[in-house]
Amino acid sequence: YRCIASSKVGSVDHAARINIYGLPFVRSMEKQAIVAGGTLIVHCPVAGYPIDTIVWERDGRVLPINRKQKVFPNGTLIIENVERASDQASYTCVAKNSQGYSARGSLEVQVMVLPHITPFEFEGEANVGDSVQLNCYVSKGDAPVTLAWTFNNEPIIQHSGISILPIGGRTSLLTITSVEANHLGEFTCTATNRAGHTTHSATLLINGTSFNCTFCAWFIHRYLFSSVIPIGRHQYLLLSTNGLLTIGLW
Repeated sequence: YRCIASSKVGSVDHAARINIYGLPFVRSMEKQAIVAGGTLIVHCPVAGYPIDTIVWERDGRVLPINRKQKVFPNGTLIIENVERASDQASYTCVAKNSQGYSARGSLEVQVMVLPHITPFEFEGEANVGDSVQLNCYVSKGDAPVTLAWTFNNEPIIQHSGISILPIGGRTSLLTITSVEANHLGEFTCTATNRAGHTTHSATLLINGTSFNCTFCAWFIHRYLFSSVIPIGRHQYLLLSTNGLLTIGLW
């Protein structure tokens, strides 16, 4: 039992256990699901008093059986860096008293695996009118997997010139049939399953074309050269462009 006292400046708590004399008893434990790579911490819900020992077993062997496993006298089991191949199993808590009476309870541990996206990127810089593709493929992770694309952090729903084709449940193919200037930016694929989600991004760079910037010359004349600038002072002009445009200097 734990008592917690809280106020605007913080909280304090104190816990104490009430033991009831009786034979050892282990309450039922719900299935534990954990993401691969995480740390599993479980407590054996034992009752009865006095209890002499609490141990955890797997396949008839008393834990720990490797360095990742830690078992404490109070019945706590910790498994670090959980992996499906080595740690997904049924674990048994065994509580005994000094008279030799014992009780057992089982715990099923399920290890979930996050999606892993095979890295992808655009094949260099694109020109206006080119056709480009990105293939988002989930090579690992629990099924089912949901794949979604975003463009500059915005969902791609009916974006001009961009099509998305799902293939087989683990692949999504993004195609731009004819590259336009407004396709410049970051494309991100997000893969989601019950364990969580992962993302991978690729940036599309588009070559620009030269142009006669009449507005630039007017802006410089109106706001830069018409200003009174003290000797020794610097004056800065920021010119923003899209694409890989070579900027000429005046």
